Amino acid sequence: FGGFGIKGNIEPNNVTNEIWMFDQEYGWSFIESAGPAVRYPSVVKLDNSVYIFGGCGVEKNSLNFSNDVYLYSNKGFIKLTRDNVKYSPDARYASAIAHTNKGFVIYGGRGYDNRKIYKYYSDLWVFDKYTSNWECINDGTEGPGKRYGFGWTSFRDKLYIFGGFDGCREHNDLWSLDLNGFEWIQYHQKKMWDE
Repeated sequence: FGGFGIKGNIEPNNVTNEIWMFDQEYGWSFIESAGPAVRYPSVVKLDNSVYIFGGCGVEKNSLNFSNDVYLYSNKGFIKLTRDNVKYSPDARYASAIAHTNKGFVIYGGRGYDNRKIYKYYSDLWVFDKYTSNWECINDGTEGPGKRYGFGWTSFRDKLYIFGGFDGCREHNDLWSLDLNGFEWIQYHQKKMWDE
């Protein structure tokens, strides 16, 4: 769903809200262009649905960040979050996202502060798919610290974060998050290669 266009930047005509599906036998096929406003969001598959969190897009020629959650299934889009909810992550894009037993977790990303200056996030939130409520698991005092632009993947019960940019410098460290206990582990090069 969505994303930046072929130019790789954020311009009014270069961000999309299209949904495409890939089939190994037939290749890519267009599904639809509807639902949330155009954006570059974080997306995770959970059960037989896709959850879309936040994102960055252009609205009325202005850069716009979002923190809403949509569910996409064979019934189309459903907005799961209410506007003006006080207890939720700040609007952002480029967050890591992984499924959990109850929903999904997000970490990090980049958005704006109240002065429209870029802000980098280090917090960890869990979205409960049954109640559509957020829970802040970690305010950023533990783990990799604030950053975005990192490589990430989830495998089994872990979310892995590599590198990223914190607004001042690039990182090249590797972290994992246990998706059951929500504890961070940093891998050190010597230890990682010795295992």
